[in-house]
Amino acid sequence: MGKQKSLFILDEAMQALGIDINMKTEPKVIRSILKEMKLDNFKTQYKPLKLFLDQISNNSYPIKPMFLNIKQGILNKHPAVLEFIEEALKKKLVFKIKTCSENNPCNFYF
Repeated sequence: MGKQKSLFILDEAMQALGIDINMKTEPKVIRSILKEMKLDNFKTQYKPLKLFLDQISNNSYPIKPMFLNIKQGILNKHPAVLEFIEEALKKKLVFKIKTCSENNPCNFYF
């Protein structure tokens, strides 16, 4: 499969899932996830981790670099995933995910 077709398939999948490559993290959602994982009261003396948790809990960050890394990983290391994605798109097995927001918080259960 050529690179252009591969990129097209990945872009189509992201669109079908309602993923915008320019999305940013939502601190409220991050806090909700940390709470569900029982990490909202996590204490550490390790300053880089402490800083990271504070930053992601209080600031929005672009997640475009993460999406680009995922795309490159699929293209370069896991090309078989493209065939699966292409087939799922053809069979309309890919659909938009529920969006978390202030009025519609995501709940995670384990």
